[in-house]
Amino acid sequence: KIQIDNLTKRDEFTDRAPSGVLASNLGDTALSLASGVVGVPESLVGLANLVDGSAGKKVQEAGVDFQGMRKTLKSFMTPEQQAAHAKIINSVGFYESLLSLAQEPAAVAQFVNESLPGMAAGGLIAKGLIKGATILGQPIVAANQGLSAAAAVTEGAAPQVLKGLTDAASKYGSNVATGAGEGIIMAGSAAEHIRQQDPDGELDGEQQLLAAGVAPMGALVGILGGGLANRLGVANAEKAMAGGLTRSQSHGAVSSAGLTAGIEAGEEMVQTVGETAASNLALGKDWDEGMGNALAIAGVTGAAMGGPVGLVSGAKAKAVEAALAEQEKEQTPALSPEEQRDADKLAVTSARVK
Repeated sequence: KIQIDNLTKRDEFTDRAPSGVLASNLGDTALSLASGVVGVPESLVGLANLVDGSAGKKVQEAGVDFQGMRKTLKSFMTPEQQAAHAKIINSVGFYESLLSLAQEPAAVAQFVNESLPGMAAGGLIAKGLIKGATILGQPIVAANQGLSAAAAVTEGAAPQVLKGLTDAASKYGSNVATGAGEGIIMAGSAAEHIRQQDPDGELDGEQQLLAAGVAPMGALVGILGGGLANRLGVANAEKAMAGGLTRSQSHGAVSSAGLTAGIEAGEEMVQTVGETAASNLALGKDWDEGMGNALAIAGVTGAAMGGPVGLVSGAKAKAVEAALAEQEKEQTPALSPEEQRDADKLAVTSARVK
């Protein structure tokens, strides 16, 4: 998820010389990715906060300051990028924030870059869950196969309960694991960010519950988003991180990009409502403080992430379809001259009849 830190306001950068292309593109991209990488162990410490509310404080007292690391990394960004970030996060309300995002596309790209390491971490968790479920499910599969064989010998019916479990795991397991991995990372991130803003630097029981509640909320939204993507036959950005990019089943590159962007934007916005509300309530603020700004950033960033995934997925589908058509053409035997003349005559006759 995107980590939004307070940066210096835009007017402090307006009198500086423009940065070079290399610094603006490669430098800022590397720094935003590095900031996202820092967010991964930060989320893991956040998960420890859910068990011991002072875990993050102990890590910080030991000399590991994740928030300070991210702010330091962002301080090395070009003045233009820092100003763009500041303009966006200082915007008030949804529509003003949308306008700022539209005016600062380079900042949107950096928001996406910063989100990628966290998505990758969620994907790794999903892979681990799938592997663990596969190992644990092997006895069930073996039992189902054995009972099915026995039922065939005795001309009975195979146990439908076990068959239903294995079928459901095969159909929905990847989607559920992807959502769960996403929710776990979100909860850890929320817990540590709440702790960093708490005056005591620790989480009490109520704050732990609010942060922990982000996990099932984020997972459910992720599962529903993945399910909608499956139903529409398009790719899903989180699932691409967990198990590779699948090709669109029924859409071209442009339509696939639009659908995937819309799904990802909606998913990010709904999750942001839960995250922002939980954080605000945990810190004694109004539940919707800063909600408009957060929703705008989440929606635009989600669309910017989902669009390219859908575009590549749709293009991949077209390439596969073209390859299959070419293969079928090569396998079709060529007609002899006599057969071709007969086919041409038949086509002419059919055209006249019509």
